Amino acid sequence: MSKSTKKNEVFGDYAAFLNALLPQAQGFLFHDRHGHLFWHDKAPDTSELNDEFHKTLNRILSTGDLPGETARIPLRDNVAYLVRLASDTGKTLGVLTALVERDVAKMPHKFCSDLLKPACRSMERELSLRVHLLDANKRINAEVEQQRFLGEISDVASSGEPSEESLQMILQRTTDQLNLEGAYLYLPGHNLEFSAGSGADDRQAAELMIESWQDLIDESGAHPAQALQSRRTLEPGERIRCWPVFSNGTSLSGAFVLARAADQ
Repeated sequence: MSKSTKKNEVFGDYAAFLNALLPQAQGFLFHDRHGHLFWHDKAPDTSELNDEFHKTLNRILSTGDLPGETARIPLRDNVAYLVRLASDTGKTLGVLTALVERDVAKMPHKFCSDLLKPACRSMERELSLRVHLLDANKRINAEVEQQRFLGEISDVASSGEPSEESLQMILQRTTDQLNLEGAYLYLPGHNLEFSAGSGADDRQAAELMIESWQDLIDESGAHPAQALQSRRTLEPGERIRCWPVFSNGTSLSGAFVLARAADQ
């Protein structure tokens, strides 16, 4: 059985409930919190959903605003009554739309939403449970993946002197695990550099940071690690973060660079 079939079966019970509460309705639509048409009880004529409808829908989803009578939208053949569904914490879960023929759609928006309130409350409980289950599943998957990631890194660290292949693997796994644009390890003293991901090989940023760190070490005259311990976070650009790499804790040997994705 497909996900779409299961979804329509689950929400089919709500369709019967909604139609019992508002028998003059020609159909019901439900748009999820991302604005996607998640469910409908009858195949809708989406061409009838005009700009005013989509503008009001997006307004409700993006701001959680309750626009009252302005959520009663005249369409070509019907009038759309948009009702916001929310979780017990006030988070918008989506928007239910009742389509009523224009000839009989004389009731104000509040009257319609009050009629549908018993079904809406049931749908809110159902959708809230689904959201909680999805969030819990995502957290579990993230924890499992994190444990796998840490296990792989631990295996490399305990295998003795890391090889170029193992260092490259660590960079790639770090990039994947943290959803980064890229990672870059630059060790000029050892004539080594490794990169993973697109746009990760930002040598210029690493060289600038190494030069800046070395100046701080020279000025302080302290142990390199101690000299940089209380440094300000230095970022050559909002998306770049750099960390110093030491050789036996006695000398600065390079930089480790992480590049965040543009949408992070």
